[in-house]
Amino acid sequence: VYSVEANANNAATRITAAGIAAQVTPQSMGGRTVWQVIAGPMLNAGVVAQLKELGFVDAFVIADSE
Repeated sequence: VYSVEANANNAATRITAAGIAAQVTPQSMGGRTVWQVIAGPMLNAGVVAQLKELGFVDAFVIADSE
């Protein structure tokens, strides 16, 4: 989650360049807008490891809501 949209877009661009789909979605949090970067779908645990190698050390897996 980023407080600056440009930073979220930069992160999504880095992730996409590594071959992982990524999207930026705005979220309302505490009365302000933040931008969440969602990568995936994750086909295997290696993708999370790849994200961590890119510097996204706080990356984690969430269940698909569909």
